[in-house]
Amino acid sequence: MVIELVMTFKDSLSDDPDGTSDFTYTLNPPSGFEVTGGQLFVENPSTSDLERFSFRIDRDDEGKPSLTILEDPRQ
Repeated sequence: MVIELVMTFKDSLSDDPDGTSDFTYTLNPPSGFEVTGGQLFVENPSTSDLERFSFRIDRDDEGKPSLTILEDPRQ
């Protein structure tokens, strides 16, 4: 069961002088649920266009998880 999704972000546009512009966000689903996929939208700072990155988490018959990239803006 995927019970936590941890995302680490880097703010390359930050003016922070000591370079601590990275932060982490943790998503925990409600009790009894699990993370089965999601979408992230990334903005191009030059054009303000949004690009979507989406994924799905599947399980085989033995419960082993696998990550499937559904939409990747780099491709």
